[in-house]
Amino acid sequence: TAKQLLSQAELSSGTVTTEASDTVASGNVISQSPSAGTTVEKGTSVSYVVSTGPEQVHVGDYRGYTRDQIIAKLETEKGLRIAWADSQYDNSGEYAEGTVLSHDHRDTNVAKGTTITVVMSLGKEKIRVPDVSSSTYTLEEAKKQMPAGISVTVDDSRTTTDPNLNNIVYN
Repeated sequence: TAKQLLSQAELSSGTVTTEASDTVASGNVISQSPSAGTTVEKGTSVSYVVSTGPEQVHVGDYRGYTRDQIIAKLETEKGLRIAWADSQYDNSGEYAEGTVLSHDHRDTNVAKGTTITVVMSLGKEKIRVPDVSSSTYTLEEAKKQMPAGISVTVDDSRTTTDPNLNNIVYN
């Protein structure tokens, strides 16, 4: 360790401080004073700075942010990188189209420069409703034609006196 090396050289350990470094591994000495190679008297104190590794930044929960907001927060403010994953539908309806649906490293600390993968929301998935009103589908047949998630209700306020149209879907 640095203290052992100083002791062997008949020097004493001075002030030890820590500092984040992108280039010096955590626990290693970044710099010292007086600098290496300087001639000093025995017992002189040598101060040094120890690396804590890359600077850490907190990644919060940024779901619901717009693209511009997430870029400003992660890249500009925090010094992180963004990898854009394929956008996905949010069938819960919680995150509108064009907002952040999810991202990794949520509510954790990461090293500055870390890449955060972001998934944008396509909003709720949209489906096309088939036209069953101009056909002669029975109510049960009309229900079977509907995609998952679409329900069919009966409007009893509209009636017909035509016996050929009983239980037939019509407008």
